[in-house]
Amino acid sequence: MLKVNVNLIKNNLKIYNVTTSISTTTQIKRFYIKNNENFETFNDQQINDTVKRISSLPLPKIKSSLSIEDKKKLTDVEKRENRARKKEVKRLELEREKMNKKNQEKKNQLNESIKSIERLPMGIRLLYPNSVTSNMKKKLQILNENSFEQTQLEKEFNGQKLQQEKEQQLNSSDIFNKNKQFNILEKNNESLKHMGLLFGKEIVNEIKKPLNDYYNDGSYNLINSVIEFSFGDKFYIGIVLDVSSDKRVFKVERLKTFDNNNNNENNDQDNDYSTDIIYVNKFDIVDLWGTKRYGEIKISELIELEKQYRKESYEFNSYLSASSLNTKFKNELEFTSNTVSKLIFNTSIPTKKQIYFAFKYLSTNTNVIKSKEAKNGFQFITTNEFLDSFIKKINNYLIEKQNNISKQLDEFNDLEDDLEQVEEEEEEEEEDFLKEFLNIYTENSLNKTDNYNEFIKDEEEVEEVEEEEEEKESIDEYSEEDEENEAESEEEEEDQEKKNDILKKEIKILKKNRINNKSIISKENQLSIGDVYYLNLLKVAALSPFNSFSDDQAFRKILTELKFEVSPKGANKLLKSIGFLDKDSDCLYDGNDRIFKSNFGLWSTELFEYIEKIINQPNEIKDQLSENRVIFNENLPVVALDNKTTIAVDDAFSIDFNSSDTFDKLYVHIADVSRWIPQEQQQEQQQQQRQQEEVQKEEQESVLNNILYKTSFMNLKSTYFPQGTYHLFPPELILSISLSSASKERPISAITVEMNFLKGSGKIDSYKIYPTYLTNVVSLTKGQATRYIEDSLNSIKSDGDTVIESFSVGQKLLYDAYDLLNRRKQFRIENNKNLENFSRIPNDKNSLVVKRQGFYINDNDKKTVVFDNDNSVTFNHGNVDFKVSKSFHSIGNEIVDEFLSSTDDVLTDFFKKNGIHGFYKRFGQMTYQRISNTNTFIAATSPLRNFPHLFNQIQLTSILIKKYQNQNDIYPIFNWNNISSIGNEVIKTLDLKQAFESKLVDYFVLQSINKDISSQRIKNSSNPKFKPILVGLVQSIDYGAKTFTVELLKYKYSSLASFSKFSNSKKPFKNNNNNNNNNNNNNNNNNNNNNNNNNNNNNNYDHSKDIPFSVGHNVVLSVEEFNLKTLVLELSFLKKK
Repeated sequence: MLKVNVNLIKNNLKIYNVTTSISTTTQIKRFYIKNNENFETFNDQQINDTVKRISSLPLPKIKSSLSIEDKKKLTDVEKRENRARKKEVKRLELEREKMNKKNQEKKNQLNESIKSIERLPMGIRLLYPNSVTSNMKKKLQILNENSFEQTQLEKEFNGQKLQQEKEQQLNSSDIFNKNKQFNILEKNNESLKHMGLLFGKEIVNEIKKPLNDYYNDGSYNLINSVIEFSFGDKFYIGIVLDVSSDKRVFKVERLKTFDNNNNNENNDQDNDYSTDIIYVNKFDIVDLWGTKRYGEIKISELIELEKQYRKESYEFNSYLSASSLNTKFKNELEFTSNTVSKLIFNTSIPTKKQIYFAFKYLSTNTNVIKSKEAKNGFQFITTNEFLDSFIKKINNYLIEKQNNISKQLDEFNDLEDDLEQVEEEEEEEEEDFLKEFLNIYTENSLNKTDNYNEFIKDEEEVEEVEEEEEEKESIDEYSEEDEENEAESEEEEEDQEKKNDILKKEIKILKKNRINNKSIISKENQLSIGDVYYLNLLKVAALSPFNSFSDDQAFRKILTELKFEVSPKGANKLLKSIGFLDKDSDCLYDGNDRIFKSNFGLWSTELFEYIEKIINQPNEIKDQLSENRVIFNENLPVVALDNKTTIAVDDAFSIDFNSSDTFDKLYVHIADVSRWIPQEQQQEQQQQQRQQEEVQKEEQESVLNNILYKTSFMNLKSTYFPQGTYHLFPPELILSISLSSASKERPISAITVEMNFLKGSGKIDSYKIYPTYLTNVVSLTKGQATRYIEDSLNSIKSDGDTVIESFSVGQKLLYDAYDLLNRRKQFRIENNKNLENFSRIPNDKNSLVVKRQGFYINDNDKKTVVFDNDNSVTFNHGNVDFKVSKSFHSIGNEIVDEFLSSTDDVLTDFFKKNGIHGFYKRFGQMTYQRISNTNTFIAATSPLRNFPHLFNQIQLTSILIKKYQNQNDIYPIFNWNNISSIGNEVIKTLDLKQAFESKLVDYFVLQSINKDISSQRIKNSSNPKFKPILVGLVQSIDYGAKTFTVELLKYKYSSLASFSKFSNSKKPFKNNNNNNNNNNNNNNNNNNNNNNNNNNNNNNYDHSKDIPFSVGHNVVLSVEEFNLKTLVLELSFLKKK
């Protein structure tokens, strides 16, 4: 018998008589249990009657469309019915939400009651009847099983909306892929229009306008706006109180919240959060809430939002975990709380509460980090399921490998047994023959003499007699048949000997290799895209000093679960066990932290087999552009400018100012690595009969399965260290297909970009792109080119322009290159196209930690050693002499930067016109989206060193192949879905390798610095106050950011130093304010700047007047602290005694 409130039944029937359709008695029971506190008797028959009554009630008619055009066709009655229907649906949704909330409250109460009983001591718990907890658990089970589904009316209503949305999507462009978890945005006008439809027009502005632009926008009020930012290893939210004049430093009142495991709704105690004042660098900002929409906000309002979140967090997180929303952001490069809230809450204009909830979701998610690509927004890192999948694949491979080992060992043992048996049989036959011979010989001998000793004496006579008898017998008995048998016997013996030799060789090979398994990246053992990061993590960990990756959770989990030692040695052993070769030696540091020579590449046996084919049998690999590839004009020199130690020469240039009266021609040649990655296609007849998608899929598979492509994808880029380079490909391949190896006997395949400049102009008028063969490439260092050009300029300066006619061919080519360089410089100035946008100006390495301490400069004294760089300066410090000379300026480097940047311009235009997706460079960072027309360019000039460049080259050649074949449908081999699926993984792994590269460079540089510092200290060991010094050239000064870049000249290493008082604790460049004040007080200086520093420690943002030097000056810095293991070097200005 079930107890139910009768009055409530009547009310519920009244409410739901139009819309509710309940089919089972159980649903009715659960419904009433959840909605009643007081129970009366209500039997099963009454419930069945209710079910019949509700099921038989009619539903109102529903129109199939609610579009604007259809609305006009509705009659007034139908319009009223639809309005009533909408209200009814809304009311039903609210009712169901209330039911769910009450249901959750019941569950929480029951859970708490069960836990309170279970927490009691065993003796007290025994006093409670078992029925108490069992009844509670039964009720809890009923509540957990219950689900408040949509009513029939709601389903029909929402079904219509869904149908309309599908129809709109079908009519729109296919920018959004229905099969992907998240609609990834393409940065073009078509996709921006669709993003506007989905999320509102403001999202388009957010995408078009970088975050930095908001700071310079007068209409965008930053004071009292909400700011999201990273600080240390966490994300925070706060209110902007003040902004520096250059909008680089923000004074923020931060809301600090503390995790609390108690899920009680009333948990809003003050000790769960607090506020403080901090200073935030603009590069740590994740998102800003605009005051234009949300108005000025105080910290108290954020606290109220936090309280609301704590009350509703359980329901909110349960909703997210139960839905598929969690997976929608994993493929997006970057996003903000604002965009995420629009998706979570299905609205184009989210409220402050919704944005705050979205921020809490992102900031507390362990798989979310600050986006590195655009300096703002969030980014998902690899989730645990990807890591688990990777470990599972490796484990399966190792198990299969072990099985193969056992199998091959069995084969090896069988072969050995066969060989032993053969050898034993041969020995037995030989023994039998000797015994038989000895018996016959002894018997004959004893018959001829009674004394054995006489037999020995007469042995020679006996042998002669026997030989004569044998000859006589052989002459008498020998026949043709015997001759044939003897020949067959000899052949059998020879065959047996050959078989034995083959058997011995097989055993020798097995003993040497033991196993001949395919590597983990072979065609038989496919890895997924997400595995690239983990393979590179293992490799850099195997090479890292001080076991610096031991704290990485993914690294520890991989090695622990696969039962390898958590160390560089364990990582290296694992890589070897899955088929990656280390040709030189172990990739490890020894006890003295010395790195061994080794390769950095993830290279396999299959790769070296393919390389051998490229070198020895190149014609067996089809060149799909061979019929269209032309031998480049042998009358025009081809010059490659690189560093002295470079072997991967993948770009060169030629110049022709004479063949045309209209144009000056620049040819840039790029090594065609894609020539060795064939894009297999069906016959033309078959292609016409099949769908484009099917043909494209076959082409993609041929490339994706190519070991050269897979190796490039796994390694991503060449890595550069002071001690040398770890190449993308093995050196034997690079030397084989590098442009520097070109000869008439073995021409090198290239892609040539021909650019036509109007005579005397720096503007590109037109261009061509075509495949070529290069037969002779002259390699010069950039320093050599610079000296040749400077000599030519000096000759012109002294002898006039007429001397140009006497220039050699090489001098004339370099002089023309210098002339074109200057014209391009002028063109860029006039058109505001800064070369820095191409990221070819050498970037300062910011990884070395340089801290300035005790900054104070008194302009009136000369305590700081500052001297101009125009002349060499020699000085003494302690017992050490120092000399600084003028730095070297490289014209050759400028020429290479300009010519390759011009090529970037052309290739970007070609990709845009042909609708090709690819990897772009933006301010030194790689991205797979065209973010801006002014600072985002296609990267394709270094295919021997960089996977994104090779990927773009494959895209380029796929278009050229189809154009030369005169195909009707010209499309790139990889579409947007292909590149977006690998884009995040490529960028994330490149960041990993860049961080490792910087860390290792720091390590090597600091090792060298350590030797010099130790030497200085030894020479001045009698002076306990002696501080070693370093000399640095000031390369740049950012007066707004209060930073300057200094190059440690002796070590050819650049580093960043900071003047800012307000720095994020996450940033390595700090200023010690206490030392500041102490220095000021000790000097007792009355300078106004001094007073300002003392009185306005927290508000003085402008220290630019205190900087006593400018770019090009050398400064002498004393070493305040040095720690090789933590890679910390603290420097301060040296002051004279």
